[in-house]
Amino acid sequence: MSESFAKQHPLSSFMKTDGARRVVAPCVNVLVEPDVCHVSMRGNPADPAFVSALSTVMGQPVPERGRVTRDTHSVYWLGPQEFLVTSRQFEGRELVSALSSAFEGVHAAATDLSGGQILLAVSGTAARAFLSKASTLDLHESMFSVDDCAQSTFAKAGALYALRSDEPVFELIIRRSFADYAARWMLHGGQEFGIKFAEQHRF
Repeated sequence: MSESFAKQHPLSSFMKTDGARRVVAPCVNVLVEPDVCHVSMRGNPADPAFVSALSTVMGQPVPERGRVTRDTHSVYWLGPQEFLVTSRQFEGRELVSALSSAFEGVHAAATDLSGGQILLAVSGTAARAFLSKASTLDLHESMFSVDDCAQSTFAKAGALYALRSDEPVFELIIRRSFADYAARWMLHGGQEFGIKFAEQHRF
């Protein structure tokens, strides 16, 4: 991924200004991961041809309802025949090309959404309490466990939530048009906990 593209992610300006504030002993950490590709995938998990095609490209199973499968890629369940794939190994167009070839003759489709979404990893001792301020989901550890995922809202923005690990590390996937709004809400809503932003690039 080129350096120029990395600099143009939807939170580039925010990270150079408000996101660059230094925070001592933060209880909430927000890591912006702009180099993750996002691919929308549609197909019937009851169709052996779809399952076989997915396994050929990704080497991992279709996730069950409300779950994420993780290997080289992460595959999130969005609906009965709708999934989101994220990858740190490939560009969106490469993954779409591989999936489209595997889906030949199968009632399935893949679309690159990489430029339209961004992934934020939210961690820290106050991560659950912080995210609960903005979401209607019950994020208590007894209700939302590792590799659970669900679509909800983050304040007034639509978002996909997933739990990457029980440290905890949450994943929050937000549309590009709401990214700056969400980051500024975080900055304000996280003041009581101490919130720190950082970004991670592959290159």
